[in-house]
Amino acid sequence: MKKIIGFLSIAGVVLCCTSQTEKQAHTAIAEKNSDTTSVVTKDSTGIKKTDNEWLIIPGKSIGNTKINEKADLVFQHLGKPDGGDAAMGKSVAIWYANHDMTGHSTSIYFVTDMGNSPDALVRQIRVTSPAFKTSEGLGVSSELSAIQQTFELEVAEKFSDSGKQYQIFDAREGIAFEIGPDKKCVSVIVHEAGKPVSGTYLKFRATNQFSEKKN
Repeated sequence: MKKIIGFLSIAGVVLCCTSQTEKQAHTAIAEKNSDTTSVVTKDSTGIKKTDNEWLIIPGKSIGNTKINEKADLVFQHLGKPDGGDAAMGKSVAIWYANHDMTGHSTSIYFVTDMGNSPDALVRQIRVTSPAFKTSEGLGVSSELSAIQQTFELEVAEKFSDSGKQYQIFDAREGIAFEIGPDKKCVSVIVHEAGKPVSGTYLKFRATNQFSEKKN
């Protein structure tokens, strides 16, 4: 029960979605990102938004969620996740668009440095919504060949799901792309720059039931 309570207190990221209705459903107030210029606008609900809300910055952030951000700070403007897991100072929180498990998902991997700090920090962020893009316009649905024109990639992991083969291509800048059998991106993962995307203690990808690291 303590693990469950602890996990529910760890929140993470804006729900991924592509339709205008889903975009208007966001309740988080966007924060200014020091790495880019922020232009504040409002949607029909009156919620403030910025042009950074859908921006992927390798090694730093996806939308308003930042690598190494404290979980309690994230929790101040985001709600309860739809699922997840927690063990040994690690936790994963998952959100589904409109709370529908068949929709786009957002996952956050948190780590607590046991014995040194009580704070759980964001270590990896994974999104499956094509609404999120890098400054070059890369994201979910992008062709692997297009991604390779911008990032130097290497295969970090491979796994199968429903009989289909997937590979995770990692870049040293702190961004990884989950590539499907059609050579298109199915999810984007941002992690700490200079560190591998592999090595999460808990299962992080919703489809990696049979994940195996590359030897």
